[in-house]
Amino acid sequence: MESEKYKLFKKQDYEQWQVQDPALVKEVYKVRNNFDEAKQYMLPEKTKVLQEMMDESQYFRQQLFNEIRRTIMLDYMSSRENFLDVGEQYANHMSQNLKEWSKFVQFYSDVNNARKEKDDQYNRDQFIGEELDWKMLADNLTLF
Repeated sequence: MESEKYKLFKKQDYEQWQVQDPALVKEVYKVRNNFDEAKQYMLPEKTKVLQEMMDESQYFRQQLFNEIRRTIMLDYMSSRENFLDVGEQYANHMSQNLKEWSKFVQFYSDVNNARKEKDDQYNRDQFIGEELDWKMLADNLTLF
């Protein structure tokens, strides 16, 4: 439609524009050199029919959009419960892992003095260390 109007504009044959209202003839004459303003006066009947078709198309497009959105929402509502269950299970799993790692870190850190004393005693009993403690060795000569 746009190209058809442009061809008519180039011809400058105002009768082919099909302007039926005599009051608009003066307006057409004013905009005869500006296509963007002139195209609103050209082919009023065809433009009206085309606009009605575009409105109808827009209506059906909106109906299709609404139906798709409704269907997606139904799927969403049914899927939502499943995702919530999986999310809760995952959160519980992560929480349990975090608790176990916290216990591990607490047990093997310097905060746990009972474990540290036990480890130190084991090291002494087994003579584990970077340097040989001669006094400890002398006290435990009976082991050899």
